Amino acid sequence: MQAILLTFSLLLVAAMLASLAWLSSVRERDEPAVVSVEPADELA
Repeated sequence: MQAILLTFSLLLVAAMLASLAWLSSVRERDEPAVVSVEPADELA
C-alpha cells in the first residue's frame, strides 16, 4: 500500500513540474521577455 501511495505522490509531483514547465514555455511565447522600463523622474 505504501508503494502505491509513494508512486502516486511521485507522479503528482512530476505532473506539477511538467505543467509548470509547459506554462512557462507558453508564457514566454505569448509575451516578450524584454520589458522596457521608463525612468521614474516624476516620483522623485
